[in-house]
Amino acid sequence: MLHDGQETQTVRDYGSLDTNPKDHDSKDPDSKDLASKDLESKDLDSKDLGSKEPDKTKLDECATEINLEVLLQGMGLGMAQFLTWSLLSILLIVHNVVIFLTTILMPYLNCQWNLDTTLQTLIGSIHAFTYFVAGVTLGYLADEYGRKKIALITGVAMILSSILSAMAPNGWTFLFARIIQGVSNGAGKHVCYVFATETVSSKHKDIPVFLMSLSSQLGGVFLSLMSYVFLNLLGWRYLILILIAPAVISIIGLTQVPETSRYFLVTGRKEDALECLKKLYQWNGVEFPKHCTGVKSVNPPAKAEKSENGRLKARQLYRHGYARMTLLLSLMYFANLHICMVFAAYLPLKDASSESSLHENDTALSSNSSVLKRNSHLSSLPETIVDFSAYLEETSNVSTNFEGYLNRSTAVQDIEDECSYVLDQNALIEALTSFLGDALGCCSSVFASKILGRKLVIRGYALLTLLTSLSVYFQIGQAIEDILGMLLRFSATGFRFTARLLTLEVFPTVLRSTASGFVTSCGQLGSTLGTALAYPVYPVSPIAVVSLIVGYAVVMLVASLIWDLETRDCVLTDNIARTEAKK
Repeated sequence: MLHDGQETQTVRDYGSLDTNPKDHDSKDPDSKDLASKDLESKDLDSKDLGSKEPDKTKLDECATEINLEVLLQGMGLGMAQFLTWSLLSILLIVHNVVIFLTTILMPYLNCQWNLDTTLQTLIGSIHAFTYFVAGVTLGYLADEYGRKKIALITGVAMILSSILSAMAPNGWTFLFARIIQGVSNGAGKHVCYVFATETVSSKHKDIPVFLMSLSSQLGGVFLSLMSYVFLNLLGWRYLILILIAPAVISIIGLTQVPETSRYFLVTGRKEDALECLKKLYQWNGVEFPKHCTGVKSVNPPAKAEKSENGRLKARQLYRHGYARMTLLLSLMYFANLHICMVFAAYLPLKDASSESSLHENDTALSSNSSVLKRNSHLSSLPETIVDFSAYLEETSNVSTNFEGYLNRSTAVQDIEDECSYVLDQNALIEALTSFLGDALGCCSSVFASKILGRKLVIRGYALLTLLTSLSVYFQIGQAIEDILGMLLRFSATGFRFTARLLTLEVFPTVLRSTASGFVTSCGQLGSTLGTALAYPVYPVSPIAVVSLIVGYAVVMLVASLIWDLETRDCVLTDNIARTEAKK
């Protein structure tokens, strides 16, 4: 079971962790308080602190300082957590909507401004690039300045940049807005997970991660639904404003939510941590321990390494015994999202190739009009051009929807320099079906990891992903292909959820945001490269695209087999692990 302040030798060896609080308290100046020491040794010196409800009568004993984990357990779950989680969920939904915004808008932007190929490519790809750079370089901000402050700043930046994109007079202004959106997403999206996780005791740490993951998946459904209802009715500019409106409500609400007590504690602000806990107790309708005048961690706090200007160094992820964990988790995220995006591109490319072969003798070519129909229902369109090379050219800069299937099937018809668009209802059903697969993956991962442990579950999902990927090599019917697509989403989402849990559990509070930003940005890089590789590789060799999926499924499985640290019953650490290793 993981605790704060553990020696790095045990972290590096992934061995059993000796976490007797009595040994640490003897070195703590505050350990002279016998009542506090007795309370801590009774409640915390157990093999399963994260799953044991404390004796609430002990919280009222004459203890000047009480351990943070005990106070969080005594507070339980109530309005304080659910209000915070709801606000963060709304913000996270909008973060994901902004990520995939150009999936819907690119044809409209192209129609209005007649974008050249270079500008189309930049608008379609700049967000992913800035997201990656911001996540790697700015992920530490929430560790230094606080979860709440960074969530608010990045949320406001995302809202303002979205308003700018809605008012953009030309493509270059829209491109600038996408850059700001990418930075705000990269620096702020992962903070929602960290913020939500630190509002509860270690016993309930799975719940906020599950809710945040579902909210993340809901982003694609919300984008598809709002586009179906409002895009043709009001236009793309008003659609952007409608999409970001919920974030305004979230930001206003978050201003009233306190910072996490874990962050206050590790930054030495014990009084603020105590006031934060009192406020949360009040919101939950639970009486705060009468004689508690302070809060502390299980072990004496250790200082995080700082650079000359006071900023946390990202290189800490490769020191203090964390190098192996950082490398494996980054590799897992990269491979997982790479598979999702390659498979998402593979299915419509395969459908287009098959339809091209079936209709090449029956298709009438017209020089005055051209219609692009993606994915299905070709027979319902008049004068349809089914040309595979043209399809690849038209869709080379069009990304897929939320880590999966296409957001919609779009018919674009040029009529006297005006564009009219038809949004297919099947796309909305497809988005909902995709979300169900994601939700099942998250739900199954929560329950399975509780029973079987993180190690076994993440290996099981990796194996299932590999077996599903191998089946793509064979010629199968459409119905079986749809089932395999759902199964792949199920296994990939379950794997990614478990990997996120591991990331939040193994890194200490002072590095939690830095690590989350770095690891998730590696996943974003894998997603971007997956889309970039699938389209040009498929015309050359469809088998090569399938091999990309299978190859990275093997990488996922190998990385999960190397990972041998079990964190199911660990306590979320409150300070960085100390080390005697050579720096």
